[in-house]
Amino acid sequence: MSTRFISEAVSVNNLVYTIWILLIILDQYEITDGIRIGSPFFWYLTGILLYAPCTMLVFSLWQYIKIHPDSVTTKLWTIQSIFNITMYVLFTIGIWKNHKTHQAKVIYQSANGK
Repeated sequence: MSTRFISEAVSVNNLVYTIWILLIILDQYEITDGIRIGSPFFWYLTGILLYAPCTMLVFSLWQYIKIHPDSVTTKLWTIQSIFNITMYVLFTIGIWKNHKTHQAKVIYQSANGK
């Protein structure tokens, strides 16, 4: 396809993620009182909302970082890695909460004969 890494595509993709999440949050506030903090959806959105802008920043500086490997901007990779780990931890919390909610529904249904 190409011999050059297209960092702009990564930046645009993460910008779209950020805008998409903000529109979902806006939509949720128009429909209800917002997203409950305890819901799994909150944890998924928070993970992506933290990760996407950070990744967009790092990959928008991709060419500069590659040209100047001794500059302080190379520390952005460490920050981006922290945000990446944070995103997966938040995803794990969301999956765990979803599983916990599903188990509670199953227990409730079996206790009520449904």
